[in-house]
Amino acid sequence: MRGTDSLAHDFQRYLKGLTYDGEVVGSIDELTFITGISPFDPSGGPRSWYVDKLPVLADSLVHPEDLPDLSDFWALRGQYLSLFDRVMAEHDLPSRFRRPTGRSPTCSATPPTPRCRSRCHPSMVDPSRRRRPPRRARPPLVVTTDEVSICSPFPPHQPDVGRAGAHFVGLNVRRPPFDFHGRPATEVRAEHWERWRPYLHERVGLPLEGASAAPTPTEPA
Repeated sequence: MRGTDSLAHDFQRYLKGLTYDGEVVGSIDELTFITGISPFDPSGGPRSWYVDKLPVLADSLVHPEDLPDLSDFWALRGQYLSLFDRVMAEHDLPSRFRRPTGRSPTCSATPPTPRCRSRCHPSMVDPSRRRRPPRRARPPLVVTTDEVSICSPFPPHQPDVGRAGAHFVGLNVRRPPFDFHGRPATEVRAEHWERWRPYLHERVGLPLEGASAAPTPTEPA
């Protein structure tokens, strides 16, 4: 148990702020319509394993906009933290290894204790105790995904690099457990990377040793 029970709720909130092809994705259902498969689909969904193992998550998929009951998670978390604190104190371990203490934000799932330190999702924190953002002398600089893209061949990401760079996502997954338009996702991902690899090597001045002979794509406008 590690708080993954709220995965559907967290994912739903994330999609409400995510755009694809100029439109807000907005929900898990809409993402399923775009990609052809839900992340939680039992037949090949990349997050289906969690649904099988976590009944709270399975129930949360019916109403992902509502925060699920995480009281079991918070109770177990409290036990682990108490055990950690006790071991540190009993063995007189250096303070640099100890967990910071102090009053935490009030969690809607469970009352905090004086020794509790919460790093919970904003949706799990009592709104009255949320910290105000720091004041800035000027507005923050917002970099758009047209300038630095979230690059991947799979929606809702962008298949092209931005004008100023790209953040390639999904490359550290050894074998994505799904197909994309009838092809293994691993094959699609490798083709996408090889498409952009010569262009990226050229931009940063690296040799193309071992690179494929794919033509260098034209720079995005």
